[in-house]
Amino acid sequence: MRTGFKYPCLETERMYLKPLTQNDVVDVFNHFSDPFVTEFMDIEPCKSMDEAKEIIEFHVVDQGCRWGLFYKSTDQFIGTCGYHCLDLYDVRKAEIGFDLIIQDWGKGLMKEAVLSLLVFGFQDMN
Repeated sequence: MRTGFKYPCLETERMYLKPLTQNDVVDVFNHFSDPFVTEFMDIEPCKSMDEAKEIIEFHVVDQGCRWGLFYKSTDQFIGTCGYHCLDLYDVRKAEIGFDLIIQDWGKGLMKEAVLSLLVFGFQDMN
């Protein structure tokens, strides 16, 4: 993660968002091995745990943060969202990416998660 910058856990009505770490590699592998999840992304479905580790590490090296999305009620991993191509110093910009398990599409979860990212980005990251 960005040196000197602490990414917090975030919370929405139905989910908590926590920065992904290598401890989440099994959830990341299971999620990104689904071709429906990666269909419109610039990655192929994961074929190994090493590829899942690389996805997590990419966001650390890219100086961004990827939060895992988990239902509060069950602790079930349901997707990710976060910042990449982050620049906090020069032009103060970031890109947001997100993905969700197919079973939860159409429930308004990503709107809820991304809104929390935007509030955090503008209020806390300035």
